[in-house]
Amino acid sequence: MSTPVIPMPPAYPPTVHLLVPEVAPAPEPDVEPATAPDPDTGQVWSGVPWRVGYNAACLGLALFPVPGSSYSFTQCWRAALHACAHEQSSAAAFGLAVLGTGIVVLLDRYRGSWLTRVWLWAAALGIITTPDAVLGLLQLLTGATT
Repeated sequence: MSTPVIPMPPAYPPTVHLLVPEVAPAPEPDVEPATAPDPDTGQVWSGVPWRVGYNAACLGLALFPVPGSSYSFTQCWRAALHACAHEQSSAAAFGLAVLGTGIVVLLDRYRGSWLTRVWLWAAALGIITTPDAVLGLLQLLTGATT
């Protein structure tokens, strides 16, 4: 019996012709490069991306009582942190504050609605105005007790 002879593969890749039309390169856009604002114009806040009015309105809504109750978003968050600090520990309250604020920051960053900005202001003000915030932070960082 004879063994079948298998031909050797070519030393170069075969040429494959695809039916792809050639694409011309995109033309260069006729855009002038951005320049720094002229400091002599007197427009100090022209390059600032902050929306002062929008943030002030969201801050006001965070402090405004929710219809149907006498509590604002800030007071609700402050009460939740205060209850967590007294029932568990200051570290648990700071963990709750970091987790809740982190979620709101991500929602505000990727969702960007006015309600998430109100929640962000409420979370920030609730953390700042919590009675145990300063002493709890010192206790968490240093381990000292009062």
